[in-house]
Amino acid sequence: MIGIQIDEEKLLVSLSGQIENMFKQLLAAQKPDELLTRERLASEVFHCAPSTLDKHVFCNNDFPFIEVGEKRKYSRLAVEDWIRRRQLTERGMYQWEEFKKKGARNK
Repeated sequence: MIGIQIDEEKLLVSLSGQIENMFKQLLAAQKPDELLTRERLASEVFHCAPSTLDKHVFCNNDFPFIEVGEKRKYSRLAVEDWIRRRQLTERGMYQWEEFKKKGARNK
C-alpha cells in the first residue's frame, strides 16, 4: 500500500476556490428576467402578431402574467418555461391524437 499524505487545509482551500469560480460562471451565464409587454412578447418570443397571441396563447388559463397597475406584463423566463413544458415530440403528438380519438369513441 502506498501512503499518501494530503494537506486537508490546502485541499479545502483549493476546492472552495474552484467551486466559487464555477458558481460565479453559472450566475454570469444566467439570463436576467425582464417583464415584456404584449407587443414585445409577440415579436421577441413568439415571432408573431399580437393578435395571434390573443387568439391562440392568452386563452390558456395557465399562461403566466403579472398585473402592473391595470396592464399585464409577461416574465420572459416564466413564458419560456411555459413553452418548454408544453412542447410535444412527434411521438407525443401522435399519442395525444390517439388519446383524443379514443376519448371521442368512448363518449
